[in-house]
Amino acid sequence: MFGFCEQKGQLQLKFITEDETWVHQNCHETQAQSMALIATVFWDMHFVLLLHFSPPNETVNSAAYQTTLKKLKRAVQRKMPQVADNSVL
Repeated sequence: MFGFCEQKGQLQLKFITEDETWVHQNCHETQAQSMALIATVFWDMHFVLLLHFSPPNETVNSAAYQTTLKKLKRAVQRKMPQVADNSVL
């Protein structure tokens, strides 16, 4: 994803990158069953914009991903207002 930001008369390109990974939680003291979540992180060159953990047993389908993208859009509007107005999001 990317957006454009006009600042001081210059056009600046802003990239947002995304990655997903499995996160496993094990509790050895209680011998509880391990839990696995999908962590999705969005960031730009300065900071993390959104860290989203999918609920256990949630199927990652288009509806779930659209919900995550809506959260990302709100995060960009809150953390990068100069980009959010002209964004491609």
